[in-house]
Amino acid sequence: MANKIEVEDLTIANEIINAQRNSIFNLSANHFGAVSEDDLCAQLGLPRTTYTQLKAEGKGPEVFKLGRRNYVHVEHVREWLRRMAGIQVAA
Repeated sequence: MANKIEVEDLTIANEIINAQRNSIFNLSANHFGAVSEDDLCAQLGLPRTTYTQLKAEGKGPEVFKLGRRNYVHVEHVREWLRRMAGIQVAA
């Protein structure tokens, strides 16, 4: 199943959420409600290599490109973190 989240991924997600619980839902976004991938990793304390690996496996948040940089809408980050933590997201 492509959307199945493995135990290892849940551990990573839980560590991120526990370490950054107060700041996850207060991400510093730009004027259009998005954050760059670099800023996302920095704000979550997530190593860029881990983020890149999750994205390559299809387990990262939905991104969009603007110029040379990739951005993620803050709401997509929230949904991604909920999925990674195994929290049900309303459709």
